[in-house]
Amino acid sequence: MEMEAGVLRDVEFSADAVWGLISNFGNRDWSPTIEKVVVDGEGVGAVRWMYSAGSDKPCAERLEAFDNDDMSMSYSIVENSPLPLDDFLGTVKVSATGDNSCRVDWKAEGAAKGMSEGEVTELMQTIYNGIITAVETHLAQ
Repeated sequence: MEMEAGVLRDVEFSADAVWGLISNFGNRDWSPTIEKVVVDGEGVGAVRWMYSAGSDKPCAERLEAFDNDDMSMSYSIVENSPLPLDDFLGTVKVSATGDNSCRVDWKAEGAAKGMSEGEVTELMQTIYNGIITAVETHLAQ
């Protein structure tokens, strides 16, 4: 059964600054859990291979949609998914709430596998909160 899980979080940095980090599909230097990213292609359809610390298999994500004006993008996992979701689609949207504040809406859609929907929801919220915290930490430097 399809489900959706994610976070909606207010951030005390400008939407442009937050989107500037998140939207760079080939760069995750700001993420402490990603050691390296290799990108094949450009724009929608590009695939990024993300090498996580402690993992010997990179996760491959394909950029499915990108709207710079709307500050939103969607991506799917096409190989070596570390997540308990089949048919995964991740979507992130950044919305300005002030000159130096914004709201980040990051969610996952898919079919839970090997875990209950409640467990998947909790896991995805933990992951996305961790990613947003990494963005905040990087921007605070």
